[in-house]
Amino acid sequence: MGNSAGLPPIYADTPIELAPDQVIVSFPVNTFLENLAITLAQSIFVTNHEVGEIVRITPDGNITIIAKNVTGSIAVAFGEQQSDRTAIYVVTNGGMFLPPSPGVVPATVVRFEVTKAGYPLS
Repeated sequence: MGNSAGLPPIYADTPIELAPDQVIVSFPVNTFLENLAITLAQSIFVTNHEVGEIVRITPDGNITIIAKNVTGSIAVAFGEQQSDRTAIYVVTNGGMFLPPSPGVVPATVVRFEVTKAGYPLS
């Protein structure tokens, strides 16, 4: 059974080899990047779970830390409404995987205004 292009379906347990089209930026070994959101201008916002940072990566590979101390940052997405398309929302787990020195803190959802419109999840 194929799809509309006549190709066979690919299942999660089907091993395939994909080569990256291009590497935009590299991080040190064991960097725990968790999730990303993309702006209309093709910059990428990424959560760095390990150190609690949110970074912006431009199409030419420049990295800027836009937020620190976002403990357990695990997900990032642009707002859904027209009024918040230039804001990212970050979900945290309070450091459950890598607890800060005082211990696990409450999980949160935080909003950052980034002034660049992005693609919403829907």
